Amino acid sequence: MNPSKKLGLYWLSREQKLLLKASVLEGKDALGAWETWKESVDIENLDSGSNILLCQLYRNLSAHRVEDFHMARLKGIFKRNWYANQLLVKKLQTILQSLESSDIPVMLLGDVAFLAGYEEDYPCHPLYQINLLVHTASGEKVLELLAQLGWKQINKSKSILTEQNLLIQLQDKFGTRLQLQGHLFWALPQDYTEKQLWANAISTQIGDTKTLILNPTDLFLHLCMKSFYRNTNVEINLLADAMIILKAGEKDFNWIELVSQAQRYRVILPLRNMLTLLQELFEVSIPQWVLPALHQAPVSHHELMKYRILVSRKKTFLKSILLRIVYFLKAKSRIFDYKLKLS
Repeated sequence: MNPSKKLGLYWLSREQKLLLKASVLEGKDALGAWETWKESVDIENLDSGSNILLCQLYRNLSAHRVEDFHMARLKGIFKRNWYANQLLVKKLQTILQSLESSDIPVMLLGDVAFLAGYEEDYPCHPLYQINLLVHTASGEKVLELLAQLGWKQINKSKSILTEQNLLIQLQDKFGTRLQLQGHLFWALPQDYTEKQLWANAISTQIGDTKTLILNPTDLFLHLCMKSFYRNTNVEINLLADAMIILKAGEKDFNWIELVSQAQRYRVILPLRNMLTLLQELFEVSIPQWVLPALHQAPVSHHELMKYRILVSRKKTFLKSILLRIVYFLKAKSRIFDYKLKLS
């Protein structure tokens, strides 16, 4: 078994690193990684994260005009995902048309948003569910329209999208999942954060239907958040997604806005982690001032509790551990006091 390399708190196997490089890099770096990767794995038996990357791998290898007997299998996966995606996109179009006719704005999130915003670079990323961001004030009306279209709530105890209930899961009769979200970033004041997020959104189209997606800066920050939640497994495809955003905006990517918005949204730690990983994995070019600025920026208690921390920054890591211990002891103390009152 090939050894794994620990990047911060991300355990990436040698094979995962090679696949990432073969999927998103160009020229000799991509081709060399492909040759090494295919000799060291069984393509029929990959981890889930690696399987998701196979469509992007096929796209990249095709762009490099690779001829290999493995390409037939990769092409089959590509076509199968393309077909499945079309079925989900048709459902999405129906939803968007219904919401548009009712003058209810929504924003696409997740993999569907990637398909809409980066179709040329990311045409066949497997889509597993529809993710929509809505204004909480429109939540009840959105749920009524979705019910008319045959979508039923999974978490029935949470029937209204409110400031306290910001996530609702739905499903249609075919088992397709849909997730409604009320907030994306948690920085206060929340009204200002949401107003800025919607104002910065960009227009795109799904077929003949217009909709909104996050701008590149906010999309990148959202990917950083998802990549470093403490309670989720490592999803290596998110690292590829982040790299694709940087490549797409390589010449005009707004680094000043990225750092500024990370502070505004309180996602300094996830952004710092992501850029560190991309630099280690892909030797991505980051302006020299960016990482020092992120290390100097204050990290909120919320971030220390919520996100994974790269051990390369031991001081921050230890602070996070101590903070979690303090919160645990406080919780135990409250339980003990409550028991004393009962007795």
